[in-house]
Amino acid sequence: MGQVDNGVATFTGVPAGAFELRVAIDGDAAGTTTLTTTGVGARSTVDVAWLVRGEAGAAFTGVPTGGEHAYAVRAVMHNQVYLSAPFQLGPDRGAAITVLVMPRIMFQWSLTSFLDDVYLGVRGSFGVRNASWAPYLAGTDARPDDLVIPLPDGFQGAIVRDEFQAMVGVDPAKGFVIRRPIPPGGMQFVAGFSLKVDGGTVRWSMPLPLGTFESGIEIKKAGNANVVLPDGVKFKVEEATDERGGWMVLSPITILPGKTMQFEIHDLPHEAWWRTYGRRLAGGLVLLLLTLGTVFALVRPKPGTLPTARFDALLDELAALEASGENPARKAELMTQLETLYRQQPK
Repeated sequence: MGQVDNGVATFTGVPAGAFELRVAIDGDAAGTTTLTTTGVGARSTVDVAWLVRGEAGAAFTGVPTGGEHAYAVRAVMHNQVYLSAPFQLGPDRGAAITVLVMPRIMFQWSLTSFLDDVYLGVRGSFGVRNASWAPYLAGTDARPDDLVIPLPDGFQGAIVRDEFQAMVGVDPAKGFVIRRPIPPGGMQFVAGFSLKVDGGTVRWSMPLPLGTFESGIEIKKAGNANVVLPDGVKFKVEEATDERGGWMVLSPITILPGKTMQFEIHDLPHEAWWRTYGRRLAGGLVLLLLTLGTVFALVRPKPGTLPTARFDALLDELAALEASGENPARKAELMTQLETLYRQQPK
């Protein structure tokens, strides 16, 4: 066993013999040495050198000053160029400039979702951050392209708030489309969409070609609804309550570019299947009755050949029963009587 304290590693229970001692910093091998022990104890020193990860810096001297000179600091990481804001130097002092070295484009959102009949409505703020001092253009200067923000599979009814529609459009098959270059610092827009509730379950599968950074979704509690996350995700679900009610909060959501965000919401309140199909059947019957009524009116025989008063009374009674949904046996009987009266009319 070993213990590290102020750069000194102490090991106990080491048998006599020669050992290779390897020192690694942040998972990278930084130095090795041979340690020989006699069973009583030994001491060895290892000199290591490594690059400190995090902030880096550089200092320049002898740089020309004056109003005719302007500068920008340029850094390159993973073949991506990062620039500082432009600046000038005075004759009696220098300047300290910061360059943000991070992904050029980052996608963020802060969303609220709620159950609306058979849909989960989602709305909120979407943002694309541009870490450069130059506008970001999807594609190339020779072949510029729109920047597409994909939405979860099966989304419906996507809409962008009026004041952002000149900049952001909707592709019904893909998601939101940003029509203009992303300015330095980035841009935001407010929009929404819906996902269908299927048997009390909503499945969220959202491609993230840009990834996402420090995003969040709050889902309105409804009945016994619960969020099920796949294995290996870094974000978590917490429950919260405020003046608006109870919420299931997914945050912070950080996912690398090219991945897909997936989770499911189970046990959402939903209408029983027989009610849905019952409404459709009732609507079909009403349409059938209206059609029959129209046909009977058009082909109604001359006065005196059919007991018109009785026919109208039976038709009125059938319409009332259909509207109430009661006494299906009586409805079948009324249909039979109407058909019999119709067949008995003179041809």
